[in-house]
Amino acid sequence: MQSNRITGTIPIGFGKLPSLQRLELAGNDLSGEIPGDLASSTSLSFIDVSHNHLHSKTAQHWQRWTCPTTGLLA
Repeated sequence: MQSNRITGTIPIGFGKLPSLQRLELAGNDLSGEIPGDLASSTSLSFIDVSHNHLHSKTAQHWQRWTCPTTGLLA
């Protein structure tokens, strides 16, 4: 769902979807907080929410998703 001009927020509960392996929402117009349940998802192996207007209050939850070279969410 990249670059589709999607607006709004990422719904809480996406991280609890048992079959969700990839979440690619880059290049939209999403805003608000990145739900913490995405960081603790056991099925999710890739997330790209770059080029939106998102933030996270709990950066330590995203440590496993951070690129060690750039420090950006991978």
